[in-house]
Amino acid sequence: VHALADAIARGHEPEVTDAERPFVAGYLQFLEERKPRFRYSEDMVCSLRYGYAGTFDAIAVIDGETWMIDNKTSKGVYPETALQLAAYANADFIGRPGLSKQGRIPGIDRYGVLHLRPEGYRLVEYAVTRNTFAAFLQALELLRWREGEAKTVIGGTK
Repeated sequence: VHALADAIARGHEPEVTDAERPFVAGYLQFLEERKPRFRYSEDMVCSLRYGYAGTFDAIAVIDGETWMIDNKTSKGVYPETALQLAAYANADFIGRPGLSKQGRIPGIDRYGVLHLRPEGYRLVEYAVTRNTFAAFLQALELLRWREGEAKTVIGGTK
C-alpha cells in the first residue's frame, strides 16, 4: 500500500489487486477530501549527527500547513509512531539514492498518521515535541546497547 500511495502521489496510476483496493480507495478519498499538495513522497532522511536514517511516507501541505505524514494500515494507531515522526523531522537532510545533492527538511507544522483501513481513512494528528525527539534518541541508544554491549554482559568479566 505504501508503494501504491507513493505512485499515486507522484501522478501514476498503478495496478491494484483486490486485496489492496479498499486501502487505495481510502487513500483516494483522503486525496479528494483533504487535497494535499505533496512536497516529498517516500524520501530518505539522514542524521549524521545522531547516526540514523530512514524513509518517511510524505511531507504535504494541507490547508496551508506542512504535515509530516506516516501511512499506516495496521488495526490501530500507536503512540510509538510519534518517535518515528520526530526522527524524520529532526534528521539533518533529505536525500535520494544516486543524487549527490542534499535537501533541507522543511519546517513541519503538524504531524499525523494517515490510517488506511478497508472501511476508509482517518488522518490522526500527533503531538510531536522536543521531548518526543529526546525519547527517540534514548530509544536509539538502547537499541545500540542491545545490538552491542548487551551481547557480552552475561557471563562476561570486566
